[in-house]
Amino acid sequence: MRLRIAAAATAFAVLAGADSLSAQATELRLYAVNPFWSDAEWTGTGWTNMDNVANDGSNSISLRWGRPTIGGNQSSYQFNNIVAPGAQVQYPNDFVTVYTNGSLFKVGTFTHKNYPITTNSLQSVDLNVALTFDTDGAAPNTVVSDGVTISHYETNNPNGDVVTFLGLPSMTSFQIDGFWYDLRIEGFSYFSNAESVDDLIETFTTPESFKQEYCTKWKHGKCKDKDWKVIEKLTTGHLYASVTARPVNVPEPTTLSLVGFGAVAMVGFARRNRSRNG
Repeated sequence: MRLRIAAAATAFAVLAGADSLSAQATELRLYAVNPFWSDAEWTGTGWTNMDNVANDGSNSISLRWGRPTIGGNQSSYQFNNIVAPGAQVQYPNDFVTVYTNGSLFKVGTFTHKNYPITTNSLQSVDLNVALTFDTDGAAPNTVVSDGVTISHYETNNPNGDVVTFLGLPSMTSFQIDGFWYDLRIEGFSYFSNAESVDDLIETFTTPESFKQEYCTKWKHGKCKDKDWKVIEKLTTGHLYASVTARPVNVPEPTTLSLVGFGAVAMVGFARRNRSRNG
């Protein structure tokens, strides 16, 4: 009798275990996005600045280059993340829900400001993002995505500069609570609420900022570059990613049938032994 109960319990445990394998998270919580630049390439030296301070609790990083010719402004890239890391995150209350079915979610906003400049300019740079996920009751896991290479073509003033996004989509795998997920950095879109990869773009052109024909501060009949009224030109693209839960290895129905058959056979074997000994 004890053997029969043990065999039945074994079969039930296998079945229950197979069912628990399918209890993978349908959504994750995104707590922080830490962006940073790397591998910047310039046409020369001087008049460049790389700001990677988003990990100090702010929510933006910037990249600036060129000697200004009007308004005292350099051309620049800026990236604002949707979930500020560090001091601004009130863990575990501040988060963004990310569904694990491959749906797009916004990581942040990329802005290119194009000013007339001279001397050095940007050629390319990698934008990297580290995202911190968890599920209810699981320890957070920070995932560093493969970098997005941004190619920059600085045209002669006053033409528009061309920005091209390379190496997309990129994929990085990670674990939460023992289950595997694939993080894909999908790309950029003009839309702040993009719903599919059809909304994504590979390149855009930013017209050049220009000065209006009046000065905000004349002195001795002259106007300094920084005092001209400037019409700023910029282009904004929203960066999107997705998370997909990897399929789990649930036993095939035939495998479960074999397990059940084995349990029944064990019970029958126990009965025959009992009848022989009786």
